[in-house]
Amino acid sequence: MATNIYISKEGDVVDMVAYIYYGQVFGATEHIYANNPGLEDYNDVLPAGVQILLMPYTPEITDAQFVSPWG
Repeated sequence: MATNIYISKEGDVVDMVAYIYYGQVFGATEHIYANNPGLEDYNDVLPAGVQILLMPYTPEITDAQFVSPWG
């Protein structure tokens, strides 16, 4: 997987970007934040035009393996 840049659209959230690009949320969201200093400064909903660096990511656990304590 190559490094890409995603440019946010009004209303995007990082969890959604993680799911669309990496196919999962658990771990991938943290990976995006770790590679994009300052991204955490935005509120939950991103404005249009934020550049998000999407580095290659190999999950340690997939969403299918993650078991929620709430069922």
